[in-house]
Amino acid sequence: MKHKLNLRNVIAIAICLAATTMFSGCNHEEPFVSVSDITGVPAAATVGTPLTLSGTVVPGNATNKTIVWSVADAGTTGANISGNTLTTTAAGTATIRATVTNGLTAKSNYTQEFTITVTAAGVAPAITTQPTNQTTTVGVSFSFSVEATGTAPLKYQWEFSNDNGATWANSTVATATSATLTYAAGNVPASLDKRQFHCVVSNDYGSVTSNAATLTVKTPVTFTAVQTGGTSGTANSTGIRLTFNTAVSGLTAANITITNGTGVVTKGTLSGSGTTYTIGLTNVTAQGNVTVSVENFGTFTVTNNPQTVAVYRSPFTGDGTSSSQWLITNATELNKLSELINAGTAPYADAGKYYRLENNLNLTIVQNNVTPIGTSSNPFKGNFEGNNKTISGITINRTSDDNGLFGYVDGGIIRNLGLTNVSIKGGGHTGGVAGYIKGSGARITGCFVTGTISGGGSGYSGIGGIAGALRTGAIISDCYTTCSVSGTEGSIGGIVGFGGFNGENCTVTKCYATGAISGKEFVGGIIGTMINGTVSNCVALNPSINRTSGTATSFFRVGDCYVNNNNAALSTMTTNSGANFAATSSFFDNGTGINKDQAKTQSTYTSRSWGWGTTTASPWKWTVGTYILPVFHWQTTAPIAMPSHLN
Repeated sequence: MKHKLNLRNVIAIAICLAATTMFSGCNHEEPFVSVSDITGVPAAATVGTPLTLSGTVVPGNATNKTIVWSVADAGTTGANISGNTLTTTAAGTATIRATVTNGLTAKSNYTQEFTITVTAAGVAPAITTQPTNQTTTVGVSFSFSVEATGTAPLKYQWEFSNDNGATWANSTVATATSATLTYAAGNVPASLDKRQFHCVVSNDYGSVTSNAATLTVKTPVTFTAVQTGGTSGTANSTGIRLTFNTAVSGLTAANITITNGTGVVTKGTLSGSGTTYTIGLTNVTAQGNVTVSVENFGTFTVTNNPQTVAVYRSPFTGDGTSSSQWLITNATELNKLSELINAGTAPYADAGKYYRLENNLNLTIVQNNVTPIGTSSNPFKGNFEGNNKTISGITINRTSDDNGLFGYVDGGIIRNLGLTNVSIKGGGHTGGVAGYIKGSGARITGCFVTGTISGGGSGYSGIGGIAGALRTGAIISDCYTTCSVSGTEGSIGGIVGFGGFNGENCTVTKCYATGAISGKEFVGGIIGTMINGTVSNCVALNPSINRTSGTATSFFRVGDCYVNNNNAALSTMTTNSGANFAATSSFFDNGTGINKDQAKTQSTYTSRSWGWGTTTASPWKWTVGTYILPVFHWQTTAPIAMPSHLN
């Protein structure tokens, strides 16, 4: 097949041939460009935040420009690279390596290392220690503190609120922008009381506000303290009065501490208001000094603690009521009773007060003389419960009237008491238990006396084993004496000396006496003279009724008594007075005669209505040991040896 050639085709063919010849005949290559630097690589990273690594290869026309990233030295950062992403776990310095494969030559890599500083992530503030409530006093400095963590620097701003946190304002004191807010001493008025404070802590990453803390500003106060209600050695203090220099409020008994010293007390309840309060004392165990302290209370600070206070004590335990008698425990207290009664000291000398003997007392070894309890101007008007105890060794040696353990009793009661080995000598109205006892309701009962009693006086004075004089309705019942009783004047009797004027209606009943009786006139085994009253159911067991002087013949085995009933007397009783013991009348009584065997027979007393038992109404028991006569139920030993004239 033939082709037709034209000029256009010929030219095209020629160009193609020329090009083919040119390229096939030469071996030409582009020149290699090496990497000389890598720039723009990040120099910093943050812990926990991935960092994309990048850089610029220099020169820009380098033959190879692809960068491969790796960790050369992680240091403390925990650096790790995945692709071109760097991650870290801790702050520090990491070295990373950038590699361009065949970047230096066609057959060698280009490497370059870079240092990246890894920092911790920024942390917002957090409160670690909150401010706490503070209490201060007017004029005394105070501080609030806060502690916080977070990325430094931390900034502080204290704020305050006067409306319980509804609104807040910046504090402007010098330390308001520090972690500790301090108000200087001269900048603390009472108006700051109940102000609240908190602190705002901030940094570049956030802020936090502390809890609110409250300031209490107390007003300084002082007080004085004195006891109330007491008298030294006489009456218990009933309270301690606190007087403040300004009116206060909010004080309670719990705020008050009483520390015992030589004084010993028991704190009671609090009363009072304003400037004056009284803390009650429920008991004063010992007289002496105590200290009183008042702790800060309400909005007040007490600045003069403690105060020393002298407190006073009654000489007796108890309160003088029937349920809490004043207790007599020793000779000192017995003497104190005499002192208080004789001085007319209230409440001890008041009518109707109660005393109780707690222990047997032996006065022989502690004192030589006893002052009788009660005088005619300040008589004993109370109740003395002997409590089945004995007092031994009473010694009285006076020339005045009204002598005995009790000198003068008006309306008082003495019972259940034994007086042993007494030695009592006085003027008129002298007895063992009481010198003079009078008054409706006055009574001596359940008592006995041993020893010697003597007295003088004149006229209607009386000397007796139990009582010297018995007047205006007073009663003596269920008593006995073994005393020898003597007197130079007046009426002398084994139980009572003189009893009752006209209309006084006194009583002596169910008593016996075994001692020798002697006097000038009006002398009897039971009673010397009873002008108006009754002597009944008594037994006179005296060995003798003798006259000491004169020529009177008014001597009787029982006594000179206008009303007598069912009395008995020892038929062997003797007298030197010339009196006829066999005679009897409505004005005097020699009693039904009994022999010593009958005297030692229980039925002699039973027939006279004596009560055998353990009560006040029936206090008697028959014999103790070799003492074959009635004694009281509480006696465990004989009062004396059996009288020889009854053996």
